[in-house]
Amino acid sequence: MLLAKANAFRDQSGSAESIYLLGRITYGYSGTQGVMATRRSFREAKELIELALTMDEKLANGNAKALLGYFYVGLPGWPLSFGDVDRGLEKSGTCA
Repeated sequence: MLLAKANAFRDQSGSAESIYLLGRITYGYSGTQGVMATRRSFREAKELIELALTMDEKLANGNAKALLGYFYVGLPGWPLSFGDVDRGLEKSGTCA
């Protein structure tokens, strides 16, 4: 399974790229789960990408920041999720 391979790669490498890749794959798998598991997957993906960005702010030529901004802009807000348009624009480096 791809998710297991991404976890193993992250464990072996520990690089910002491997953590970002795991976050992207976790996000991709989120749509295959039930509602509660999807929420956990979104949060886990967000946390992985934020961690990767602390290691390399320009990771993936800015795509990591863009994806993080997309999470905040595209996901519903509290209590369903962590979505927040203003924070999404700030995280992605986009001006309103």
